[in-house]
Amino acid sequence: MDTLLRLDDAYTAIEVAQRLEPAAVSALGRERRARHLITVARARALTRERALAERALLDAERLAPEEVRRPAVTQLVGEFMELASSPSAGLTALAGRCGLRS
Repeated sequence: MDTLLRLDDAYTAIEVAQRLEPAAVSALGRERRARHLITVARARALTRERALAERALLDAERLAPEEVRRPAVTQLVGEFMELASSPSAGLTALAGRCGLRS
């Protein structure tokens, strides 16, 4: 998925994510699952599926909060906040936890 995103092919990245066996993803450690969800969030954001992107970020935070506090992810959260005309309560709370002002 990450390679597809680097090649600006978010739609294929999402297709690949949807074909992954749930058991295979579940077998990953918490941090790896969180990073996978962050990649899914990036792909969903690029395909303008903001609600699904937000949900993936919140799921990643529940698994491994430290992964969501990384600078690149915090920047992504900030971009979501800027793009949302009226950010959801979940996104606003996540931004606050990432140290961003709402």
